[in-house]
Amino acid sequence: MVGEDVLVESLNGSYLWDGLITAISTRTMNGQSKSDSQGRPQRIIDAYRVEYKGWSSRYIEWVEPRRVVEPNENNKLLQVRAWIDISLLLSSSCQVSHIISYLWYAG
Repeated sequence: MVGEDVLVESLNGSYLWDGLITAISTRTMNGQSKSDSQGRPQRIIDAYRVEYKGWSSRYIEWVEPRRVVEPNENNKLLQVRAWIDISLLLSSSCQVSHIISYLWYAG
């Protein structure tokens, strides 16, 4: 999965950002005695390290697996719809500073 293109949900779930998985953090399952076919303890994914496409490296972050989604046709459509909504807000009488604040906290 390292090197895979993904979409990452914003913290409030309103937006999907284009990202690239650059690392994966795993851990052994607590209290589980299950092993893989080679006798090693099973591991689960704890987090993905994601670089956001077109963003500064200061935005690289570790993301919970539940926020990472496949960039399939349906998810890309959801991403576009969210940006259309924001475009409509920008073209209305809303103040730009309010929209920038909203986007900042939407994460």
